[in-house]
Amino acid sequence: MKTLIAGLSVGIANIIPGLSGGSMLVIFRVYDQLMNIIADFFKFDKQDKIAAIKFLILLLIGLGLGLVLFANIMVFLLTNYVNATMWFFISLILFSYPMIKNQELGSKSIRQTYFLIGFLIMLVFSLFDPANTSVVTTAPELTMQLAIVILFSGFIAGATMIIPGISGSLVMLIIGIYPLFNYYVANVFLFEVNIIVPLILIAIGVLIAIFSLSKIINKLLKSYHSQSISLILGLVIGSVLVLIPPFAQSLNVFIESVVAIGLGGLIIILFNKMVI
Repeated sequence: MKTLIAGLSVGIANIIPGLSGGSMLVIFRVYDQLMNIIADFFKFDKQDKIAAIKFLILLLIGLGLGLVLFANIMVFLLTNYVNATMWFFISLILFSYPMIKNQELGSKSIRQTYFLIGFLIMLVFSLFDPANTSVVTTAPELTMQLAIVILFSGFIAGATMIIPGISGSLVMLIIGIYPLFNYYVANVFLFEVNIIVPLILIAIGVLIAIFSLSKIINKLLKSYHSQSISLILGLVIGSVLVLIPPFAQSLNVFIESVVAIGLGGLIIILFNKMVI
């Protein structure tokens, strides 16, 4: 049940820009187990392989449920409450920052140079105003160019799933593919070719990233831990610049945004207090 809930949380995190699937794995204390399975699966004996496969199946079932159940909620929020939703994302990021820092660095100081590099990378992204919160209502024709973009997006999502603190959906929002990804997931049960094929491509991209990058990322996090985490924290804080919406133009929107900020903070505080 713990593994299933962990997968569900990862799925929800991969729909909400600002929440990290990798961080959910850390919070539910299954991150190291997943990394060990990916890195050393073929070294396991038969009994350990069976246990690892059961673990992965439960994790993937939970992840799929989290994605599908929450995608439609995100479509509704981005359609009707764009400003409040974006401030909710920002609140998640800002409140999760000290949690990630404490989990990954403890009492160690942030490497300021690496933090600044990460922050500047996101600052450059923000200058191009890439965040796209428009809602997709129909599946576009699947061209070769779109297929490549979708496969790459899956690769990015997979890479961020194994890096605590980095939100895959936030990266997709930055590169402009998030609304389309959200549409595909929300409408998976229509069983249309223009929806199912892109989702398969995303899944392939995720798997390629996980199995090709896990050892590299694991090595970086172990051999250059403080530098890697400092860079990640810079990326996390810098991502706020990309998400800031236009200032509220009415009292209702302002109140909604304030409530959203409080709700995001409350969610992260509750996650931080969880002992599972």
